Order: sequence, then C-alpha cells, then structure tokens
Amino acid sequence: MGYYEEKDQENKEYMKKWRQKNKEKIKKLRHRNKEQIKKYNKEYRLKNKEHSLAYQKEYYKKNKKQIDETNKEYYEKNKGKTIEYQRKLALKTRYNLTLEKLDEMLIGQNHKCLICDKSLMETRRCVDHNHKTGKIRGILCIECNSVLGMSHDNVDILKKAIDYLKR
Repeated sequence: MGYYEEKDQENKEYMKKWRQKNKEKIKKLRHRNKEQIKKYNKEYRLKNKEHSLAYQKEYYKKNKKQIDETNKEYYEKNKGKTIEYQRKLALKTRYNLTLEKLDEMLIGQNHKCLICDKSLMETRRCVDHNHKTGKIRGILCIECNSVLGMSHDNVDILKKAIDYLKR
C-alpha cells in the first residue's frame, strides 16, 4: 500500500471514530442545515442518477426484510392517513383535482351519477374525463364509467348499443 492509500485509510478510520463520538453534534448540525443538505442531496442524485439507482437497488436487496417490515408497521399504524394521502395524490396527479373541488362537483350534481342518477354515496365513484383532452366531464358511478370506457368514449358504438337494446 502506498503512502497516499495509507493516509486515506487512516483518515477514514479517524472520521469513523469521530462520527461515533460526536453523534449528537452531527445530529444538531444536520437539523440546523436541513434545507441545505436536502438541496445538496437532490443535486447529487440528479448528477449521479445511475450510481444512486444502483446504490438504492443494492441497499434494498440487503435490507429488504427490514424495509418491508417497517413499511408494513407504518401502514398499519397510519392506515387512514395513508389511504387519504394516496387518494389525494391520485386525484392530483391524474386529474389535477383536489378533494375540495371533487366535493364541490359532487354537490353540484346532487351526489348522483350523471348518467343513471344512482346515488354516489352508496357506490364507488369515478372521475369521468375526456381521454384526448384530459378535461373532466363529471363524476359517474363505476358501472356507467365502465360502459363509457368499454366503448372507448365512441358515440357511434353507444348508438349501436342503444339500437341493439331496442330490438
């Protein structure tokens, strides 16, 4: 081992011991500089995407059991919060819709499906939207939304289905 490798190894060992001795000091420093550290880490991950992803995969492989147990415990303790968060996130990412706006829409249509008039309080509801433009048309029950989805929102198919039912 060369001179520089020896010094590098000594430095690593010294830093390891120092970190162990000064855990509280480090914790305070990290807390004080939380935003700076967050910004630095984000920039680092963006610059070193491949390395970061490889590290995450390797870390997950080594700690899969512990990570899964921790996630399961968190989910069980925070089931209500987790479900609510997932619901909010799905509405926001898929439709750019907040829970408040969804409630306004439901009130505006008297909590009824816009096609069959079934109460949306007693059934699963779906945000109906134009798949080409993304524009929200309203809130439907799952059955009516499925009919539109299965017909690919094609008016001609729906007219033919109506004619078929009239026979």
